[in-house]
Amino acid sequence: MSTEALIGAWVATGLSLFMYSFLYKDNPFFKLSEHITYDEVIVKKLYVPMVQQGNWWLVLPMLLGLLVLARFIPALAWLSRISFAFIVGFGSGTAIPRQISSYILQQLQGTLKPLVTVGAGGVSGVTFAGLNTLLVLVGVVSVLFYFFFSIEHTGIVHRVARVGIYFLMVSFGAG
Repeated sequence: MSTEALIGAWVATGLSLFMYSFLYKDNPFFKLSEHITYDEVIVKKLYVPMVQQGNWWLVLPMLLGLLVLARFIPALAWLSRISFAFIVGFGSGTAIPRQISSYILQQLQGTLKPLVTVGAGGVSGVTFAGLNTLLVLVGVVSVLFYFFFSIEHTGIVHRVARVGIYFLMVSFGAG
């Protein structure tokens, strides 16, 4: 780690502790960190780009940030819902597709593999990989039957769910 990065990390840590010192009582360390934060955030990242560089699109995030603070004014508290709706909508729109792709679709892709392979020479016979795939598929389906509570577990559903219990016990190490 470079010297500049190390010094920057220590300064950031100190300023964070100075901010938290307000929890004890108002003090000069808090005032210092508050003024540094205002200068670094409001002046350098909002005022200068808007006024000097002409990036007027920054008005929208500024207004959304100010609307969050409207929560503390009882007559205007309802306005803060606009900002929170934007935050939740943006967060959901960016997080949900990634979660579905990484957790659900990848798991499905790992579960639904072909049992036999077809090559230039035709269909290959049953291999250990195909048997492993069949075992994983039976395990996943039976465990899903075990956790399916919309119908009563009687008859074939009970037997498949019982197989799912055995798969769960083996996977948890109680086999």
